[in-house]
Amino acid sequence: MLDQNHTRSLRQLFAERVFFVPDYQRGYSWGSSNVTDLLSDLDNLSGEKYHYTGTVVLHETSPNQVHESSGTPLRKSAIVDGQQRLTTLVILLDCVRRRLQSLDEHCDMASSIQKWFVATEGRDGQPLPKLKLNLGTDPFFHDNILSDEPGVRPPSVSPEQRLRVAKDTIEKHLAAKLAEGPTRSRDILEDLYIKVSNRLRFSLYEVEREADVGVIFEVMNDRGKPLSELEKVKNYLLYASTVLPIADQLASRVNEAWKTILTQLMSAGLETSDDEDTLLRTHWVTAYDHRTRNWRRAKSVKERFDVRAADRDPKRLLGDLLAYTKDLAQTSVPFSDAYAPRQSAAFGGLECVSTTRSQIIEWSEKLRRMNTLAIFVPILVAVRRRYPSDADKYLRLLHLCEKYAFRVFALRESRTDAGQATLFRTAYQITKGETVYQDAVTALRAELQWRCSDEEFENSLRQRAAAANWYEWRHLKYFLYEYEINLAKPRRASPQVSWQDLGDNRKETVEHVLPQTPSPYWTARFSKEEHARHLNDLGNLTLTRGNSVLSNKSFPDKKGSPEVERYCYAVSPLFVERDLTRWEEWTPQTIEQRREELLAWARDRWSQ
Repeated sequence: MLDQNHTRSLRQLFAERVFFVPDYQRGYSWGSSNVTDLLSDLDNLSGEKYHYTGTVVLHETSPNQVHESSGTPLRKSAIVDGQQRLTTLVILLDCVRRRLQSLDEHCDMASSIQKWFVATEGRDGQPLPKLKLNLGTDPFFHDNILSDEPGVRPPSVSPEQRLRVAKDTIEKHLAAKLAEGPTRSRDILEDLYIKVSNRLRFSLYEVEREADVGVIFEVMNDRGKPLSELEKVKNYLLYASTVLPIADQLASRVNEAWKTILTQLMSAGLETSDDEDTLLRTHWVTAYDHRTRNWRRAKSVKERFDVRAADRDPKRLLGDLLAYTKDLAQTSVPFSDAYAPRQSAAFGGLECVSTTRSQIIEWSEKLRRMNTLAIFVPILVAVRRRYPSDADKYLRLLHLCEKYAFRVFALRESRTDAGQATLFRTAYQITKGETVYQDAVTALRAELQWRCSDEEFENSLRQRAAAANWYEWRHLKYFLYEYEINLAKPRRASPQVSWQDLGDNRKETVEHVLPQTPSPYWTARFSKEEHARHLNDLGNLTLTRGNSVLSNKSFPDKKGSPEVERYCYAVSPLFVERDLTRWEEWTPQTIEQRREELLAWARDRWSQ
């Protein structure tokens, strides 16, 4: 399974190979601290000593050779383990190359670094990269990190951002080192090159079979980073391909599936272990078992597809493993769309006009804003999978989920798993064809009525109004932003201020019309009791972009007029602030009247 060779220097590793990171692996993941640790190791490497840097595990693919322009063959090796160190060292050497070149345009050592570690010349006369990254980050790596004339495109995904951080960390380190001996800049750079290329040592392992990749990867990780549950599942599937006698295609199918999964997750910005766990659970509860008490992450998968019993019916087990692999990859698409509805490829395949797609994006965003998406994702995924081209069904389901989220989680402040059993069971039944769309919607409506009936909805609104402390309600921003959207509709417009632009700092985004610290203007119109009773009343609160500017000014000053050149309600980019100008005076009666208007709107907005 494994061929262990003697230790190699970085120069020896690169002398006979070009490297690539397979698409089924993660992108670059080192942060500034990891890069700093590596640079510190180099700083502490003195004299003629060697430094053991770690393990590199490689797997040769077919075709397994490329050729330089001179005809010299280079082995084409996939990096199974060690991509973080190798990528970082290539960036470091390229930074050294450019600094040497700035001292001497014709520097032989700079040319050597370019040829050995960055890019040589292929038989077609074009640059032949010595290291290619994966998952769409390779163009950024070569065009923005290694290029002498970096492109202007900023990093768009986390691996690209981390590549940028790595390069910046290295550049700062080199600048500090050269500042210590400005007259010795060339010697310092050449010494560093020799350290990196010749005195770092790597234990080289070569994996003979693709199926063995996951088994090796599970026991060899950069700096001991624990495997995620998603990686454990992949490795178990690859392990299964080594013990099933008829599993010739399983390993390649698994790697192709993980290429799709990681691409989807990265495009959606879902790159944490928690995100991966949520995908695994979403797939499991929709396709295998909706009862969350039975979900044990990778253990559930291993128990369901137990290779120890493979001799009983290996063909059936192989079919089950292939089906699981394919289905998980397909689930990653609607899963990622639900979490990142504004990504360019989101909701592909839905047969809808542009206005319907815009509405799907808008209503998907609403669930994200309330931070209640996780409980609804299984049923959203199930409907997408069962009715892949029916945009109207998906949009109607989003409307119902948003009402559920507001009434149950925002207004009644129930636990975020309230109704989960029903939602997950319905998602499973849709996936399995045990229920149709309309019956699923009926079940969800019934659950909503049980969790927050129309009567309870009205009572909850009234109770919150009576408590008169809407300012502390964590969903106030969502409530007022939905009102902003409502005010924009008669104008056939969209809000001019985005949800993201408002930010999450309540002190900056929520304005008390009657201020918290009243000036004489306000104390003449509100007694202490009236001020205490109405300050945090819903009718006294609005979204704003100029809270610090408005402060405790009088109501006429806050209203302003279109002719003024300062921030005021009349010239606000927010419709909800402009709407305040229709009142002549701001009194206790005004606040109560506006509160009742808002409550009446809310009853209609979130009615069943």
